[in-house]
Amino acid sequence: MNKITLEANNKEELEKLIKENVSLAEDETYSIHEVKKPVKFLFFKAKGKYEISILKKDEITNVPEKKKEKENKKEEKIENLIKQTFEKFIEVAKLDVQIEKITMNSNTIVLNLTGKDVRYLIGEKGIALNSLETLLNAIKTTRNYRIQIDSNNYKAKREETLRNLAQRKAEKVLKYKTNCKLSPMSARERKIIHEEISNYANLKTESYGEEPKRFLVIKYIEEKED
Repeated sequence: MNKITLEANNKEELEKLIKENVSLAEDETYSIHEVKKPVKFLFFKAKGKYEISILKKDEITNVPEKKKEKENKKEEKIENLIKQTFEKFIEVAKLDVQIEKITMNSNTIVLNLTGKDVRYLIGEKGIALNSLETLLNAIKTTRNYRIQIDSNNYKAKREETLRNLAQRKAEKVLKYKTNCKLSPMSARERKIIHEEISNYANLKTESYGEEPKRFLVIKYIEEKED
């Protein structure tokens, strides 16, 4: 791959210089890398600096494939790291739990678990599960990813339970016009309650306490007179 450097005041001038200075074979093309932007301020002008790379057309064709291959290797490396960390934890805990599937979607990684001891890993109201998620999310190599753990669609079922709870408590607060304190929940579960209560015009939620005992209070809002 050959490279030449050109200086130009604008895009049109650069394209003209490329035509004058770059000779391409039928199987060749070029790419432009802007080294320095052109500057124009009052009476002062400075040309931009550009690096023109001459390369084979098939090299351009293979760029997306190489990029995809690189991303796949990165994802595979992260999956293996998470799997090794999880397996070490399970070995120490002496639980019969295995990773059934690892799914990567954008910046979210979901571990679906199986095994006869999964119920112990979930714990009461998913407390143990949340703690394990916190542990895995603390891994420095995976800090740009959000790691979630699920088993037998537990999280979807738990979300449905929480929304039903929020609706029941909301009706109670509206009926008696009094506040309702809920049990401590994880940030994810509090968010679900917040979302559900936001559908009620005369209600609001506020968080109190410190993690891991932070809890919500559903409050009644008096209607303002016009």
